Amino acid sequence: MELNDEPVRRQVNPRPGLRGWAHGERGIILPVGLAHKTPLEVLERTGWRDLIVRAEGSIWQLPAAAVDCGREYRTRSGLWIPESDERSRRYLPRLREALFADDRTKIYVATPAEKRRLIDEIEWILERNGWEVPTQEEES
Repeated sequence: MELNDEPVRRQVNPRPGLRGWAHGERGIILPVGLAHKTPLEVLERTGWRDLIVRAEGSIWQLPAAAVDCGREYRTRSGLWIPESDERSRRYLPRLREALFADDRTKIYVATPAEKRRLIDEIEWILERNGWEVPTQEEES
């Protein structure tokens, strides 16, 4: 996969039958009792933006923006592959390394906050797929 392809990644749209995680960051407020990163299953769509999900044995109604069903990454050939694919496992640490190195020939982020958000996203994807999160200190 090329690090500088655009778009390199896209979110998987939540739909019935998919599994994912509760997403309660960047202004998204989850109901009391449902924590950020809680595994869940999408049961149904109740409108353009709302979903019914099952998490920790309870049923919840959430906005689609509060449900993370993963990412897909584009290969050089244009094929979109899921984050759980072995090629994604090899690609994500390289992308993270390029961000730490601030290598703008490989990836460009507009702000330090965007860079930190993308690094956090990569680490969460590696973690939730059971892969090692490389240790590396961010340069100041």
